[in-house]
Amino acid sequence: MPNTPAVAETLPGFEALNWFILAAPAGTPAAVLEKLHGAALAALKRPIVKQMLERDGVDAVGNSRDDARKFLRNEVEKWTHIVKEKNLQVQ
Repeated sequence: MPNTPAVAETLPGFEALNWFILAAPAGTPAAVLEKLHGAALAALKRPIVKQMLERDGVDAVGNSRDDARKFLRNEVEKWTHIVKEKNLQVQ
């Protein structure tokens, strides 16, 4: 589509990331969350998992639960702002 502007030309500073996050229902006991977090980090360190993710172009982060919460909150705020500012509608 040669006459279609890139998204960043329409929305300066635009960045959209594909991301996956391990989440649990509200009220999940802290001990369970810590165990899941530890297991996820251990899995990300396994060579076979690293190879699979790298093969698929995935940059595994494996950050803290607090960092993940902040990232998710920022993503929701960013996209909420864009949707409202541009008056985007589901079609």
